[in-house]
Amino acid sequence: MERIILVLVLCCLEFTNAGKVLWVKDVIADIEMAVVAEQIAMNAMCNMIEKNEENIRELTDKIDNLKAHAHVEPSYTGHVVCVEENDLSKPDSDGKRTKMVNISFDKAYSAPPKVLASLHRLEIPKISHYSFEVSVKTITKEGFTIVCATRSNETIVELASVSWLSIPSAY
Repeated sequence: MERIILVLVLCCLEFTNAGKVLWVKDVIADIEMAVVAEQIAMNAMCNMIEKNEENIRELTDKIDNLKAHAHVEPSYTGHVVCVEENDLSKPDSDGKRTKMVNISFDKAYSAPPKVLASLHRLEIPKISHYSFEVSVKTITKEGFTIVCATRSNETIVELASVSWLSIPSAY
């Protein structure tokens, strides 16, 4: 019985705030709304923390993967004279003349790497037709072949040099 009277007394108490009459139930409702807002904010922060932790795990895995490959297999680079004094093959049925240069890596890769090759220098006399290409073929763990070619029997190449780069296939 005493508890019921206490509850009734509390419910009937008045608080004044800047001349306004505030009942206990209004104050309790405001507190409940503040608690709910705080719970929403805390849930949002927990979600952000979980997402950040997941991002950190993913980035750590990527870094570990890069470290593992960086220490195991190197990249190689080189430069080779592919054609000198027009020493290309005799023309094939399409008039194409080629020369192949085999390249060996200092140390074999665990899998065939990616290889990029580009023309470094090309000397063709003014009177010649300008037709020349560089490609890479037969890439193995141990090396690859650079192919220098003209698309015309009329192209005279005094000098052609090629630069190349090999990187592990994991990249």
